[in-house]
Amino acid sequence: LSGGKNKLPLKMYRESMQGMVKRLVQRSTPSNLAYIAELHGHSLTGKMDHLVCFVPGMLALGASAGLPEANEHMELAKELADTCYQFYERTPTGLSPEIIQFKGDHDFVVDPGARHSLLRPETVESLFILWRTTHDVKYR
Repeated sequence: LSGGKNKLPLKMYRESMQGMVKRLVQRSTPSNLAYIAELHGHSLTGKMDHLVCFVPGMLALGASAGLPEANEHMELAKELADTCYQFYERTPTGLSPEIIQFKGDHDFVVDPGARHSLLRPETVESLFILWRTTHDVKYR
């Protein structure tokens, strides 16, 4: 919108993504799925709402802007998109629940209080953006 003249939004984005990667990106056991944990004070919680599935698309768009960390962000976008896909793939209904808990040696479990699905678009949006930015047919 500013024609690249206003550098503050880019600076804020890059700092935010650096903090997210450094502090919030975690891995599940045993499949090593990437996920974004929640930070409460100084304590991480292995909980991820379906709403967070917009992050792969955001990272893919950021990576397509040619930032120095573009390769790292695109790889993380792909890994997070796979995790979001698994939210659907591993449930009996094929619908992602609203909240997933990452704990123990089972990768993730459905939060008992959030088994319902509101048919949110975040995962589909991220898959669409990954298709447009990578042209990898697996995202079609």
